Amino acid sequence: MIRAFLFAALVLLAAPAAAQRYVVGTEDVPLMAGLTVNPGPSIAFDSAAGRVVTVYARGAMRADAVLDFYRRTLPALGWTAEGARVFRREGERLSIDASDSANGAAVRFTLLPSP
Repeated sequence: MIRAFLFAALVLLAAPAAAQRYVVGTEDVPLMAGLTVNPGPSIAFDSAAGRVVTVYARGAMRADAVLDFYRRTLPALGWTAEGARVFRREGERLSIDASDSANGAAVRFTLLPSP
């Protein structure tokens, strides 16, 4: 009985951590809840200079909510803001372009080696 309770408690505690999703091609840029990666043309590969990632996503929220989420979240993950839409960390530059569309926010994530 106690084993079953402990097992259930561990599963419930581990579920939120396992539920965290990341932008395709990264393990350090979280995908905001409510955003869905477009099935279309995404690019993710490692080059000699570093990672190259371009991912498109959509969500039923406003673009300013998306940008606000990343402005609040990314610094805790070591990213330094260089404006409202650009972040740098360890030789990489992340650009987040978000715009409002008829169906909510359209978002493009671009991660490139930093010069």
